[in-house]
Amino acid sequence: VNVAPLVINTDNIIIDKEAPQYKSNFNNIFSDPDNGEMIFTAEIIGNKEVAKVFMSGDEFIVSPLKTGFSKVELTALDSDGDKTTTVKVIVVNALLSVEELLAKKWSVYPNPVNEELRISVNGLKDKSLSVRILDQSGAVVQTFEAEVENNAIIESVSGLSSGVYLIELKGKEGRSVNKMIKN
Repeated sequence: VNVAPLVINTDNIIIDKEAPQYKSNFNNIFSDPDNGEMIFTAEIIGNKEVAKVFMSGDEFIVSPLKTGFSKVELTALDSDGDKTTTVKVIVVNALLSVEELLAKKWSVYPNPVNEELRISVNGLKDKSLSVRILDQSGAVVQTFEAEVENNAIIESVSGLSSGVYLIELKGKEGRSVNKMIKN
């Protein structure tokens, strides 16, 4: 019995100053249980102004165009004609100097989070911030406007399912993204 290729890596793609582009081998994303040859494709299906994708043999490279979110669709076709597709969220957090400063001024705690999200904010002049919480597919699952009090923002996340989320903090000083794990 023929088995379609399996997705073995579902991590999102994060691009920032430390990793200015993302390069991976398709064989790190897909595995064929039948050990057959596979043909791969990669296509940006989200915001095409945020990133572009290049392919070379079994490798693909995601290069940023501007800060934001997008998605790339990766497909593996095995020698028996079975196809498997996965979608990865692309987060381009190409830190500009102002955003780099902002990123160093906040963190999520505790992480993993249970019922209450706490964001520690130190040294920000801006006390009014917009917060977006995105799931692994890139969908916005919660938004709120926050006032920094005692160097912290506290918000209930009890309505969120367990999983990995991205927290986007935006204010007059810039925008930055951090990861949050919800128990």
